[in-house]
Parts: sequence; structure tokens; C-alpha cells
Amino acid sequence: KQGDVLALSRVLENSLKYKHPCFHDEEETRVIIVGALREKYRIGNHSIIPYQELSIPLGLLTEIIFGPKLDFERNKFSVENMLKNKVGEMHMRNISFENSMIPYV
Repeated sequence: KQGDVLALSRVLENSLKYKHPCFHDEEETRVIIVGALREKYRIGNHSIIPYQELSIPLGLLTEIIFGPKLDFERNKFSVENMLKNKVGEMHMRNISFENSMIPYV
């Protein structure tokens, strides 16, 4: 049984490195965290959602794509203002905001 658990653990770990080919155009970069970080929690629409804060150099950020189900204008406004408060308007010039055209099922 321990061998099965180890094999399943490896499959799950490797599955994080791949995504369906229809998402190729998004050219996203995934962050995989190995080990425990301090979880925080926020209230979602229907549940409490765990999350972890990460420090990512904003100079690496070039594009933000919002999911097709979200209110694009509202979310763009909120994220732009949050980032302007953090890094200033000058650093925002190189970041584009897009709405995903992938259909939501």
C-alpha cells in the first residue's frame, strides 16, 4: 500500500506540470510550491477558501487574463488599482489585461 501511495503522489505532482493543449495560447507560468506554507483563509461566495501569499517580482508580470465567467471590467479596475497602490502607475505600463475567450462549461 505504501508503494501505491508513493506512486499516486508522483502522478499528482507531475500532473501539475502539464495542462490541456487547448490552453496553450495562454502561455501561463505555473508556480509549484513544495512544502508547507502558512495558509490564510478568505470568504468565498459559498465557502471558506484557503490561500497562500506569495512574493512575485512584478517586473515578471506582463499579462493578466481573467476567466470568462468573471465581470471583466470590474475585476480589471480592481486589480489595476491594487497594483497601482503597490508598484505605482509607471510600472503598470507593461502589464496588459485580457478576458479569456475560452468557453466556460
